[in-house]
Amino acid sequence: MENTDLLETATPILAERRGACPSLSVPMPTGDGLLARLDFVEAGLSPWQFAQIARGAAKYGNGKLEITMRGKLQVRGLRPETKATFAQEIAAMRLPIQQGVEVRASPLAGVDATEAGDSRVLAAAIREGILARGLFGKLAPKLSVVVDGGGAFSLRGLDADVYVWALREGPSTEWGVALGCRGACTHLLGRGDAAQAVDAVLSALVVLAGEGRSARGWTLAAAQVGSLRTLLRSPPPDLPQVVSVASLRFVPPCNAETEGAEAVLGAQEVVPAFGQISATAAEAFARALPECASIRFSPNRGLLVSPLSEPQREALLDAAERLGLITDPSDPRLKISLCVGAPSCPSSYLHTYVLANRIATDWTDQNHQGGSEAILPLHLSGCEKLCGRPLDSRITLIGSAEGPYFEKSKGSERKNSLPSLNPQLEKIRQLAGLHSLNQPHMATQDTTYVEAGLAIYRESFAIIRAEADLSKFSAEEADVVVRMIHACGLVEMAKNFYFSEGFVAAARNALERGAPILCDANMVAWGITRKRLPAENPVICTLEEATVTPQAKTSGQTRSAAAVELWHRHLEGAVIAIGNAPTALFRLLDMLKDGAPKPAAIIGMPVGFVGALESKEALMESDVGVPWAVVRGRFGGSAVTAAAVNALARPGL
Repeated sequence: MENTDLLETATPILAERRGACPSLSVPMPTGDGLLARLDFVEAGLSPWQFAQIARGAAKYGNGKLEITMRGKLQVRGLRPETKATFAQEIAAMRLPIQQGVEVRASPLAGVDATEAGDSRVLAAAIREGILARGLFGKLAPKLSVVVDGGGAFSLRGLDADVYVWALREGPSTEWGVALGCRGACTHLLGRGDAAQAVDAVLSALVVLAGEGRSARGWTLAAAQVGSLRTLLRSPPPDLPQVVSVASLRFVPPCNAETEGAEAVLGAQEVVPAFGQISATAAEAFARALPECASIRFSPNRGLLVSPLSEPQREALLDAAERLGLITDPSDPRLKISLCVGAPSCPSSYLHTYVLANRIATDWTDQNHQGGSEAILPLHLSGCEKLCGRPLDSRITLIGSAEGPYFEKSKGSERKNSLPSLNPQLEKIRQLAGLHSLNQPHMATQDTTYVEAGLAIYRESFAIIRAEADLSKFSAEEADVVVRMIHACGLVEMAKNFYFSEGFVAAARNALERGAPILCDANMVAWGITRKRLPAENPVICTLEEATVTPQAKTSGQTRSAAAVELWHRHLEGAVIAIGNAPTALFRLLDMLKDGAPKPAAIIGMPVGFVGALESKEALMESDVGVPWAVVRGRFGGSAVTAAAVNALARPGL
């Protein structure tokens, strides 16, 4: 439905929460106030600086600090009336805060004697190159470059649009470069010296900038990266393995010095439980450190302190233990990761911190009573967005509106499909005591809560099939219609759904080939369940591109129509999902009549009182030669359109 007032006022808030990372200047609204994220470069913080941040968190926020997997520091609970003062005080400290594109280097670059290469130099050169080439503001808000020097804290487990890693071969160091790394990497480019690697990274960023602010390393096609390979040598090196990074480790220094009996030991890690530390504990921890110490943040969501003599290291561990930080490598909390959960996140269905502490405490108690079984790497996610899930998590407990369920690694197998893990899952289920959390969506019986969500879906779909007239549809079309009816709750709408011949097969074949999904509205994009997609298909909405509003004003179009004009480079073979704006569908049809590349299939379901009915009739009557699905009349919407995509992505439940 075209409502420009709503789009202008609501979309920036939604984009701030889902499309970009929170920062000091633009904190993100959450369930417990505003969240500011500080992204430090490799230099680290002094104890005084860390203490000042902690004081600000207590004074202007709710006194909670968090360390992320990417080595960033979050301050929670800021208020609208305090956020500006907090930002001013932090800015006055002139901290080494990274702005713009995230360029992540190894946390102990230049300090760790076991690293294969010093990533500081490459990271600095890449940051300078981004500014020199005018790329600031032209790349995706969450785009990241990871420069991994290896050593004690590998960064291989982080998602990266561009991943660079050190290769030690004899006395010299080379660097491998890859694009689109989310576990596996989409494109391995090659290897080269530091200068060649930096040039390849910056050239890749130029290509991404040319594709628009929705382009990511994993959305580039092979043809788009061919020229980048000529900047490096072949064959590409093997990628480092994704491995669990040991917590609480001591890291030897690059150049150990001895003064009398005291040897400088390098860095020691201690870990706040689940990455969260109170402002009071953070300030006390800072006061316990030597003035010359430096504090960095590890992929374990830990605190890295260096340099330390042996007595200083012992004093550090004693202070950390008194303040409740983890110092025992066998602590089961080190094997549990989590998102912030309820009530801090309004999207969460689980109190993740309550659950994690319960699981860890009961696991420890059972082992003290004679058990010896080690806890598996476990992630607790309050919803299906899976925020903060490490790649090495064996199992994930996920909250949803239908009830929590388990998922294995990156798959979507439910509990009954995990025979090898069933004993572990059953033990975690018992330790969590989910039935006693007083969450209204959770089943009250211990033995059925994981299954409740599927049971609800099965019963709902059975009711729809019993009540709706699906006789005019093929079996494949009926599957899609059932999903759409489930999204809107109106079985009588079955008579209004229409498909052109071959639509379902064309759309499913395109998705299986990895085709992008082009959406007219963020609400459509956010409603698509990513884990259902067969080939990690890119989901693209161009409505927030910087050129859209000026183009709309100049041409007299709506923003939705102007955004569709940015689809040209993605159209060939794509799946189109229009669930909001009639003008987007009208503009797409005009472009196709003028010779634009043809998509594989069009889901045309805009909603509203002006133009919605007419745009869908125009699609049905068009001769553009693209299979389509529509709901006739004024009805439609983002939820129904997203449901259609989810049904096409994977049949059945």
